[in-house]
Amino acid sequence: MLAHYEIGDYFVGIAFGDAPYSTSIKTAEASRFLQVRIGELKALLSETDKFTKRVFENLLNDVEKKAHELSEVIQQKRAISEILGTISNSPTK
Repeated sequence: MLAHYEIGDYFVGIAFGDAPYSTSIKTAEASRFLQVRIGELKALLSETDKFTKRVFENLLNDVEKKAHELSEVIQQKRAISEILGTISNSPTK
């Protein structure tokens, strides 16, 4: 499926591992993305030879790891932003 997003649009997704989570991303410019579920990609693995299967699995694992890392960074930045907002809105002496 091809998804289209305009400048400033948000999209949400990515749930990996034992505990599901999601992240939201804001586009900086008009963008098109090919949306493919990891499960659908893994289903294709049964149709490939062993070497290709290993390469594909490694790539999918890397994507999952990077997506998880990105989600953590976004959550940390969001928390820092909230803290800084609270500090800036607190009364000064």
